[in-house]
Order: sequence, then C-alpha cells, then structure tokens
Amino acid sequence: MINKTTNRRFSLAIVCLIFFVLVQLYQFSLRFILPVEQDPYQQLIQRGFTLNHIRYLLILLSIFGLLISYTVICVIHITRDKYFSIIALLFFLIFCFFEILYRSAEYFLVIKKWIPMIIMNPNSQIASDYVYRVQLFDASVSALYFPLLFCHLCGSLFLFLTIRKINNAYNILLKIAMVINIIRIIPRLFNYYLESSGLAQINHYLFFPTISLVFIFQIFYLLRIRKTL
Repeated sequence: MINKTTNRRFSLAIVCLIFFVLVQLYQFSLRFILPVEQDPYQQLIQRGFTLNHIRYLLILLSIFGLLISYTVICVIHITRDKYFSIIALLFFLIFCFFEILYRSAEYFLVIKKWIPMIIMNPNSQIASDYVYRVQLFDASVSALYFPLLFCHLCGSLFLFLTIRKINNAYNILLKIAMVINIIRIIPRLFNYYLESSGLAQINHYLFFPTISLVFIFQIFYLLRIRKTL
C-alpha cells in the first residue's frame, strides 16, 4: 500500500498528463477553428490571435507537467534498473528543460512582443525588422529541434530498456507508450535530413493521434500501477 505522499505524487503526475493531452486536443481543434492561411505573412499575423496566445501559453505550462510526470515514472523503476532509469530521466529532463526555454522565449518574446509590433506597424520598416526577427527565431528553433527530439527519443528508448523484462499488464502499457513515441519521433528526425514535404505532411497529420496515444497509455499505466504499489 503506498503512503499518502507517494499517492499525491502519482495523482499529480496523472493530472499533469491529462492536462498535456487536453492541451494537445485544444491545439488540434484550432485547425478547424482558425482559417488556413497560405501567405507566410498572414500565417505570422495569425500567431498573434487570442486563441493562439492561449495555445502557446498552455503548451508552455504543459511541459512543466511533463517534467513532473516523467520524473515520477522514471523514479518508480530506479530499484529495478538503476542505470537505465537514471539515463532515461536525464534525457527526459534535458528535453523538458530546452522545450521550456524555447517555449518561454516564443511566448514572452515572439508572441507577446514581436508579433504585436508587426500588427501595430503594418507595411513599415518596423514591421519588416520584426518579421525578420521572427523568421530568424523560427529558423533557430528548427535547427535546435533535432537534438531536442533526439533527447526525447533516447529517453523513451532507455525507459523501454528499463522495463524490457517486466511483462505484467501495467508495464505493457508503458512499453506500448514508449514504442509509439519512438516510432513517432524517428520520421520527424529523418525529415530534418531529407527535408521531404511529403514526410512533413505525414508527420503533421499523425502528430495529434500519436502523441495523444503516447500519453493516454502513460495515464492508464500510472492508474494501474498506483493500485499495485
């Protein structure tokens, strides 16, 4: 029987994962609410819409939740495979840390400051300067996303290796989650090298269903394992 402190940690991790999935659902729903803009400038302006402001803030907050949930999940298995579980946790922490840095800069600098300057100064040199800044930021983030995704991939791989020999019902849920996450990330990593528009489209459409499955399986895993400890 788990004590109250451990039970609270499990509950917090579950709430964080549910929040993350709901944020992804909100982000997905915006595809059907906001108009599809083909013009790059209009796409940039659209990032300043209130619904997108909410989206960027929610995504930032949800990554803090991942930090908590990944820590709880990895700590569960430290006694079973100390080295793999710690390595997995380190990769997940690196992923979350840099994701938080990037999302913070995007929300508080790009969305809150630069985009409004473009909207308030249309067809001016000021707008052009800020458009350049946003484009430079986006290009920098795109370049940094390869190691960021690679850390997420490695964290998932080492967590899978941690529980590879445990075949009870609840650990199978976590194994499935990690396998889906690995399969989900690999094509995205390949796309950075291949720069294939077709692969990018596939990744775009598969992102929501695959990432939702990854974290829904983790939610059920935590719900099941909480009853057994």
